[in-house]
Amino acid sequence: MVLIQEIFEKNVYTSFYDVKEGDVVVDIGASIGPFVYSILDKNPSQVYAIEPSKNEFPTLVKNTRNHPVCQINKAVGIVTG
Repeated sequence: MVLIQEIFEKNVYTSFYDVKEGDVVVDIGASIGPFVYSILDKNPSQVYAIEPSKNEFPTLVKNTRNHPVCQINKAVGIVTG
């Protein structure tokens, strides 16, 4: 519930940078895609949604299919593995 309020009601992430039409967006730790879903109406040219969880990744794919979203099931860090 808190995550939904932060993203959809309070627009916490877009208070730092407002996504504009044609932007390329990288969402590291995309979870099931709430932030990605919240910006799709801004018409980004491409979104890279990176989510390492094997459990959440299928839902991310389902929630963002048919949109300009590249779903990546990897982690971002300083170590390999």
